[in-house]
Amino acid sequence: MDNIEKANEQVQEEDGMTLMQLLHIVKMRFWIVILCVIVAIGCACAYLYVTVPTYESSASALVSPIQNATSLDSLLGSSSSSSKIQTEVSLISSEKNVDKALALLNLHDYMNEDGVHYDEFEHPITGRSLVKGSKVTVSTVKDTNVVSITVSDSSPEFCQDLANALVQSFSEVLTTIAKNSKTAQRVFLEEQIPLNEASLAEATKKLADFKQKSGILQISEKNKLLSSNVSTLQLQEEPLMHQQVEQKSLYEGYRNELAANGFKISSIEDFSGDEMIVSTLEKIFGWYQEVLMYQALGLSDEGSSSSSRLYVLQSSISNGQKDILSAVSSVLKTQVVSSDSVTVQLRNLYAQSIVQLLMIQKNLESIDDTKTYYMNELSQYPELERQAEELSRTVNVYQTLGVKLREMYEETKLLEAAISGYVTPIDSANLPARPVSPNKLLILAVSVLLGGCLGVLIVLYVNHRDIAIHDSSEAKEILGPHVPELGWIPLLNQSYRDKYGSQLVTLCAPNSFASERVSVIASNTIYSTDPSKMKIIGVNSSSIGEGKTSLVCNLAVAYAEMGKKVLLIDGDLRRPSTERAFGLKKAERGVSDLVISNADLVEVLIRPVKGLENLHMLCSGHVTRNPAVIFNSQAFKNFLLASRDNYDIVLVDSPPVLVSPEFASIVSYLDGIIMNIRAGITTKPDLELLVDNLHLIDSTIIGFVYNGVIASGKRTSYSYSGTGRYSYDKSNYNGKRRSSDLKMLVRAKRVNRTYRKVYEKELKSRDEVFNADKLEDPVYLEDLIAGADQPDQQEPIDSVAVQEPLAEHDPLADIENDSEASGKAPEEK
Repeated sequence: MDNIEKANEQVQEEDGMTLMQLLHIVKMRFWIVILCVIVAIGCACAYLYVTVPTYESSASALVSPIQNATSLDSLLGSSSSSSKIQTEVSLISSEKNVDKALALLNLHDYMNEDGVHYDEFEHPITGRSLVKGSKVTVSTVKDTNVVSITVSDSSPEFCQDLANALVQSFSEVLTTIAKNSKTAQRVFLEEQIPLNEASLAEATKKLADFKQKSGILQISEKNKLLSSNVSTLQLQEEPLMHQQVEQKSLYEGYRNELAANGFKISSIEDFSGDEMIVSTLEKIFGWYQEVLMYQALGLSDEGSSSSSRLYVLQSSISNGQKDILSAVSSVLKTQVVSSDSVTVQLRNLYAQSIVQLLMIQKNLESIDDTKTYYMNELSQYPELERQAEELSRTVNVYQTLGVKLREMYEETKLLEAAISGYVTPIDSANLPARPVSPNKLLILAVSVLLGGCLGVLIVLYVNHRDIAIHDSSEAKEILGPHVPELGWIPLLNQSYRDKYGSQLVTLCAPNSFASERVSVIASNTIYSTDPSKMKIIGVNSSSIGEGKTSLVCNLAVAYAEMGKKVLLIDGDLRRPSTERAFGLKKAERGVSDLVISNADLVEVLIRPVKGLENLHMLCSGHVTRNPAVIFNSQAFKNFLLASRDNYDIVLVDSPPVLVSPEFASIVSYLDGIIMNIRAGITTKPDLELLVDNLHLIDSTIIGFVYNGVIASGKRTSYSYSGTGRYSYDKSNYNGKRRSSDLKMLVRAKRVNRTYRKVYEKELKSRDEVFNADKLEDPVYLEDLIAGADQPDQQEPIDSVAVQEPLAEHDPLADIENDSEASGKAPEEK
């Protein structure tokens, strides 16, 4: 249950740190984000530099529909002006209107950004030619007839003048279209009136001659009623026939014009066979017959009891006509596909002519059917009466038709003369002072946002590809929350080797910041564990060259200076380096001699530091081919049991897990493990493998040390000067504080490069002999006991004698100095 609770706590902590981890990842490589933002801003500035600014100018006008000129009432303003004006608005941006507007301007007065005059372009409006790049936009105010015309162009003067010219040319185009329509109607009526008068004169003469010859002076009332009804039907039939002739002429004209434009369209005969249209026309035929019946009975007057029924019939006929128009229009839209406003208008007029012909045809059929019925009734009376009635009816028809034609003729002439402008300007276009595009502030804001997002994505991608551990928090994620961080150690530099022949800061520079960090780690290890149970402690890392040996040697000196009796064992028999860490030559006897040759302890143990009598060290000894045999031996086990009783702390420099199969043999004897993690070098997979191996053999992890850190920021330290006073030292371990964030980003880049550079340098010089003149012979305990120390032999490093602290040093300076000396720039790996 405890393990489950701990696992749940770990999951909750990981979930709660997700956002913080993301922010930390971005912070570690924030220079990439800054670089992407700078590049994005640079691209935006380049775009703004090469982009030509665009200006806009708008003019508004009130537009009256052309349909208002179809009747005298609408022309005189007695009807509402809320008709839709989509057709009129589409004409504003038509080629004809644009060309007319351009003709009103002197295009030579305008020039583009290249100094080319506008009259050198064929059409400077988008939709005709993209040479100039101008644009005309037309919009309407909702539920009104107010139209706004907007012109966009790189020339502000051209925008203003073209917008005003479009309003003027649009007014002229609408007026011309309306006048042409009324002129055509007037000419048609002028042709029909003489023909009607001739027909009336002929019918009157025939009636007079018939009455004179037949001698019939009176007709029965029933015959009069039937004849009157037939006359009424003929009066209705004649105008419809004229309309049919007119509509057929329009139909043929629209059809021929569409065919001339290359469109293959259906004829009226094709639509007459459509099932939906036929069904609707049959219903309309019945409604027409019912209307004719009410008219014959004299029940069509308003206020009568049948007026509501007539209203329903008229509404049904109107709705049926709309359904047929919708069906015809949908078919024509698939056959005539064009975005040109003139073609679209022509297609709509062709659809309306088809519907009008179908409606007139059905109306005539209903009239003819009703008239046939009345004629059958009249046929039952004497032939003379019927002939007289027919002649009288014909005369009445021509008389009524003549009156109607004259009325329509006079009204058409009045409408034609009264047509004036359909466009009333409201606001003239003004000269634009500022360009509308590009929006500099918006583009810069978007570039910063996109650059930041791109930078974050790149950081996440680089972090995903980078498997090295760059921060102690990354190590905590792998080790879990129950493995504490014992401390961190700054990156040591070559100066320690060059000056003292050793990297043991606890001996060479006891007052340095690095030495203080080792002391902190030693204290944390002691007080975080039970000293009686944690006596044999191993220090391990996942791979070679990560500072494991340096850490364990420094810890050994730190424990000894605390008064602990310490034994340091070099368990890395494949690559032993503890003697070199103390500035000693290779020991001839060690662990292998203790196990294989059964040597006494005093023969194999050495005292690495003069003045620290409580610090002993067991070196590797002679090289053996199979170190696992030594560590699995009973002799080595007995030696560790004896050491547990004779020493306060036994430190083991255990071999790395990735290269040493004897790792499990050594760790099985240890009470606990201190994991050494090298900043920027130790990889996450290697650390996970090390943790898995430790869990596999059920080893206790005391904590981990984050080694090789390039610290930043100021820190303070104090040290005892030996004169009875404390000296206060305020310094910056990583050099002077930078004055700008940009320099800090550059330095962060150098820090990441330094980790790898120092690591490669240490690996290259690992097996080299350095400062050979300062290496001393190891002093064995048997020699000390026998008093065999040679007087002329230089003593090992004295921890008390070395009191001069090494000056604080920037590891980056070593890399830069080495690069300058070699004539090469530091490489990034």
